[in-house]
Amino acid sequence: MAFPFHVAYTWNPHRWIRTAMTSLLARLLCLIGAHDYRVIEVVIGFGPSGSVEKVECRRCGDITTRHGER
Repeated sequence: MAFPFHVAYTWNPHRWIRTAMTSLLARLLCLIGAHDYRVIEVVIGFGPSGSVEKVECRRCGDITTRHGER
């Protein structure tokens, strides 16, 4: 009977701790306002208003709008 190698690599406590700490650090960054935004939608406007972007934080899911480049 062969050794099931997939069982040996499924539980690694160091990887779990590293993942938990990374997640905690990411949430703390979002809590203080340092979000990691990605653009969802851009509405291009002409004139002084410029364009409006709808952005979402990759970590916490916060959706907001901001003025784009003019």
